[in-house]
Amino acid sequence: MAVTDIDRWAENKTVKWLGKQTQKPVVREGVLLLGLYWAYSLIRWFIARESPYEAFNNAFKLVHLERQLGIFFEPVIQSRLIEQALGVVHFANWFYTWGYFPILLLTAVLLYRFDRARFYTYKYTFLLGLGFALVCFSLFPLAPPRMLPEVGFVDTQRVYGSNMYNQKSVVSFYNPYAAMPSLHFGWALLVGMVAFSFDRRALKALGLLYPAFMALVIVTTGHHYILDIAGGAVVVGLAYSLVGVLAPRPKRVNQRCH
Repeated sequence: MAVTDIDRWAENKTVKWLGKQTQKPVVREGVLLLGLYWAYSLIRWFIARESPYEAFNNAFKLVHLERQLGIFFEPVIQSRLIEQALGVVHFANWFYTWGYFPILLLTAVLLYRFDRARFYTYKYTFLLGLGFALVCFSLFPLAPPRMLPEVGFVDTQRVYGSNMYNQKSVVSFYNPYAAMPSLHFGWALLVGMVAFSFDRRALKALGLLYPAFMALVIVTTGHHYILDIAGGAVVVGLAYSLVGVLAPRPKRVNQRCH
């Protein structure tokens, strides 16, 4: 066969193989979720990219509001950890990235494998929460604490660790003015709610500890304000409640985690 024939044969085989793989439910669900998350990231990138002034203005207003409410603790938490427990800061820098999306993906895989009903609740809550968050990002662009050194914040990932969110390859597809709500906390809360819904004590403990630790991480790294955490809880809580009322769910087929 000529080279072109070999290439055509290999291409046909690859297309057929991919077609078969995407017919599998688990692959189809994965492709759907990743595709929608990519679309969400692209839309988020477009939202508020050209309004840094509004984002910083909102940030100073939010800081003022937290001071009035008596909950402006973020700089104190950062400074105490930097001075007395720098190892925690380094771990928080690492956990902010690797304790986030990989955990979301692992949770989705385990739920799909062992508890299909909870998987669909998780999936629809995730998708609906993304939609709510996009509305918030559009209406209220917000610069994160790490961009306000004059208020006392530190960008710990830039100073003490990886500077991933300032790299050109990331900045090109990353909207830095989307701090409200905190989906890092929101999705951690969703994972925690699902884990807590099981009967096992270990899973209930994990359901409490994971979102609590994520809240500490996002404050420590200077990525979110305390009110961002509250916003993430409201967005995911609302999405979870609506899914519980509106979304069709299949019968629970396997309860190995109980």
